[in-house]
Amino acid sequence: MHHDDDDDLRRLYAKGKASFSVTIEVESASLSAVDGDPYVVAYVTTDREGTKRKTSVVKRTLEPAWHQKVRLDGVPPTATLAVVIKAERIGPNERVCACEISVLDAMDHRREEVVVLDLSGERASSGKLRCAFRFDPPVPSFDDQIRVTQVDGHTCLLMDY
Repeated sequence: MHHDDDDDLRRLYAKGKASFSVTIEVESASLSAVDGDPYVVAYVTTDREGTKRKTSVVKRTLEPAWHQKVRLDGVPPTATLAVVIKAERIGPNERVCACEISVLDAMDHRREEVVVLDLSGERASSGKLRCAFRFDPPVPSFDDQIRVTQVDGHTCLLMDY
């Protein structure tokens, strides 16, 4: 796919009213420090409580491996996703490190088996999270046969299979 094609796709989705189910396939992480048992929380930044999903907890390690999926439904293409590693411990759970990624940027990674996200946090915590992004409905490729049309005043993408 050409870079210009990705830009065209991003512009179409940014203007549209579509929403997606975004599945984040959480693989593993490398952490600089953690005081507790790590897990991942993902949510849409504008609706944290309504969209928050989490993985299971992995017992004390700087190299946790989850191999789990978290699914966020009704995500608009203009949204930003937060991916946070927290630590379960006695008392309030601690935020270890995090990153934010726009849905449009995540779309750019839709064909990659693994994406490595840089995480940063308070108190010098940092790390890398290995994950993948999947979309439902699937985000089309301009390698497919796509036509842009207007339906009831809305821009629509039609894909030939």
